[in-house]
Amino acid sequence: MSVFPDIVKVKIISSENGKPIPNIVVFATLFARHKNNYHLMLFSDEHGIIEITKDMMNNEIDMVRNFWIMDYSSKLEDCEPRLLFEVFDRERVNRAIKAGKLYLNSLGITQEYLDRLSKVDNYRYLPISKTIELSGEKVVEFELKIAEAT
Repeated sequence: MSVFPDIVKVKIISSENGKPIPNIVVFATLFARHKNNYHLMLFSDEHGIIEITKDMMNNEIDMVRNFWIMDYSSKLEDCEPRLLFEVFDRERVNRAIKAGKLYLNSLGITQEYLDRLSKVDNYRYLPISKTIELSGEKVVEFELKIAEAT
């Protein structure tokens, strides 16, 4: 049995007032036991929700493993039973955009995706990270509270 859930649902909310925050990009890390970790960039919807499915994780892993066959080897079942979620500051978002430009039209990276990434509201909030431990639940839901930058 896989410890990875079928669905991970993250709600991005304000730590000041508890309201949902749309248009935030969150970087999720899957920790590989062999070679390099896997990373997903996910956008909160108009309700501050990000939903990740096991299929999305498997698809990302397959794509990355096939593109960089010497650098990645773990499958989802080989990854550690935890996920890291990070809200990056403007500088790290800009670095992600720059890296994305290198792989434009490969790995599913499109100009539309980079345009969306360039318009996220992360700069309005302080960076934060949260690790969740997995223990076999089918659905994992949690809130990620972020504070406004001053």
